[in-house]
Amino acid sequence: MVDTSKADLARKIFTSIDNSGSGFIDKITLRKLFTFSGHNVSDEKTEEIYKALDKNSDGKIDVEEFIKMDVELDGYEKVDKLDSAKAFFELVDIDKDGFITIDEYTYFLTAMGENFAEIRQSYNNADSSKDGKISFSEFVNHFESD
Repeated sequence: MVDTSKADLARKIFTSIDNSGSGFIDKITLRKLFTFSGHNVSDEKTEEIYKALDKNSDGKIDVEEFIKMDVELDGYEKVDKLDSAKAFFELVDIDKDGFITIDEYTYFLTAMGENFAEIRQSYNNADSSKDGKISFSEFVNHFESD
């Protein structure tokens, strides 16, 4: 049985990383999630974990399979903060244009339970060029200053 609070958090994480809204995540997204969480997991291990999570063997991980994820990552090499920031940036940059828009930022953070006023303030602080989008360098500078 999965703890309800853990299940709720896992559901929020899943929703925020399911950029296509398909109800599934792929291996690339799973690997980015590991990197974002500070772990360097090989392609081979990612494949192994992905297969283990895919309980119904349909080649996809849905939210219910994701919620049951209980992966021990302590044995893996830690990634540096820049790699972790890059993985997070790539998860939030839904359209993959190299910038994070207010809509992408809001979508991701509201799915994580953040309130709109704080999201807007954080976004405006991060967009140091005030061009309506956050570049990777602005993103890194903003989160290094927090």
